[in-house]
Amino acid sequence: MNKMMRAAAALGILLAAGFTCFGGTDELDGTELLKIVKEAQAANKDRHPHGKMEFLYIVRQKDRGEKWDISKVRMEWDGESEWCDLERWLRRDQRPALDETPDEKAQYILHNGKIHAYHASAQKLFIEGAVWGNLPEELRLRPVPGWYSPLTLSQARLTWDRILDPASVPETKSSVFDFVTRSNGPSLFEVTRRDVNTGGSATMVFSLALEGNVVSYAVDEPISTYHADGTCVWEAAPNGGLFLKEHKLVRSFKAGEGMTVMEHAYETLSHDPTHRPAKTRFDLKSLSMPGGVLVEDRVSGRRWRTGDSNVNAMESQLNDLKEHMKRRGFSQGK
Repeated sequence: MNKMMRAAAALGILLAAGFTCFGGTDELDGTELLKIVKEAQAANKDRHPHGKMEFLYIVRQKDRGEKWDISKVRMEWDGESEWCDLERWLRRDQRPALDETPDEKAQYILHNGKIHAYHASAQKLFIEGAVWGNLPEELRLRPVPGWYSPLTLSQARLTWDRILDPASVPETKSSVFDFVTRSNGPSLFEVTRRDVNTGGSATMVFSLALEGNVVSYAVDEPISTYHADGTCVWEAAPNGGLFLKEHKLVRSFKAGEGMTVMEHAYETLSHDPTHRPAKTRFDLKSLSMPGGVLVEDRVSGRRWRTGDSNVNAMESQLNDLKEHMKRRGFSQGK
């Protein structure tokens, strides 16, 4: 809370003073401005330790034709634990209607370092180690890091405050980064992170009036002919603060003899940051599985079908044993 109050106070003082980023009586150097906005970004991320939401995620690929991939997602989370229900529609050359039967239904639980993925159409449940970068993209779109990252880059947890921090950007012989900050309106300012060797750049526009959040950004990589433009729409949350209502990204890159254009769109349909899911939400029994589902545990190497043994009880007992061993000092046990 102290972090939030400090960041809010710093932004409020700048706005109340009629702050102009560079020039005029209220001039502040770029280094100090970056520090304030990084603190605001960190404070914003602290607003979402738990909650539930529903959102749409739409991907449209355009090259020789069109491919549509639309997901409707219900999600609950508490810390690093997450429950997710997903419906997906896949089409070529025309946008699917959401009142059509989904092409895929799946449920996921991310808990205790594992991901449980239940695919209803295949009647299979897969259990694997939870490696963040390998998770389905929809699971990475919860508020942190999803709301505070470039769309499609939540895989690397490359949030805006990390991009703004020179210490978190590794410099090599082929990549040396510098930062340029300039005014872009009464309450807006622009930061460009530029690779002085390759010419690649990421430009972000932050709004002091919107709690230091990003409202637009652009990425250019001349070597790979990659270009991306993104926009973010923020709205007031019922409990105070802001939530990300929409996030759109258009990116283009060379693919074979031509160019591929990818359009990504995220939209929050509902959001309740006060909700805290019960611990049972992250148990296997919270998945809508009938008997006879094939369970493939790629962590332990075991395979069985639900109904052959009490899977829920087994998981609960294993988790209890793991916690007991930790309390006894066996913290390295996996």
